[in-house]
Amino acid sequence: MNFHSLKKIFGNGFALAIPLGVIVYVLIKLVGIFEKIISPIATRLGIAKILGEITLTVIAVFVLLVLMLLLGLLMQFSVVAAFRKSLEELVLKFIPSLNHLNTMAAEKFDFDDATNTWKPVLLYYENKYSPAFLIEENDQLVTFFLIKGTSLAEGEILITGKNDIQFTEMTFAQMHQYNKQYGKGFLSLIKKTDV
Repeated sequence: MNFHSLKKIFGNGFALAIPLGVIVYVLIKLVGIFEKIISPIATRLGIAKILGEITLTVIAVFVLLVLMLLLGLLMQFSVVAAFRKSLEELVLKFIPSLNHLNTMAAEKFDFDDATNTWKPVLLYYENKYSPAFLIEENDQLVTFFLIKGTSLAEGEILITGKNDIQFTEMTFAQMHQYNKQYGKGFLSLIKKTDV
């Protein structure tokens, strides 16, 4: 292992540690707040020490999970969704770094959902190569989602005949890594005979 790969591994670890640390810190603070709120109620009901010292923490985590579930259910209503959007825009004005964390989380969820049904490929169509996902195919036609830019969420749909295209399959890890590197790595998938 050389210095460059060690530096890259350390950088990737650091990039993961910062958002993870922020999330863990916020969750710990929220649990602490809920412990203080439910402490008088739990003491009055006589359940403050059922599980020992961790009883309030367990109850606080449970209350926090129920609250997140209820908020998720409320998001089904368009009024609440619009309020969330405007609140998020207000918060992002004061804390711009949260936008980066939000984007990373959204891309991660999109990436995880796609792994269940889509096949990543490097598509050759109309004399150019494009990263894409094979969505579905039948005997004559095939549907692709062509990726535009470096985000897996931006792109366009292409439905064309099977005889009009060629593609090389790749792994999801390759697709994600090459897109994050602005295309660096896709050339390794192109065979010399294809050019």
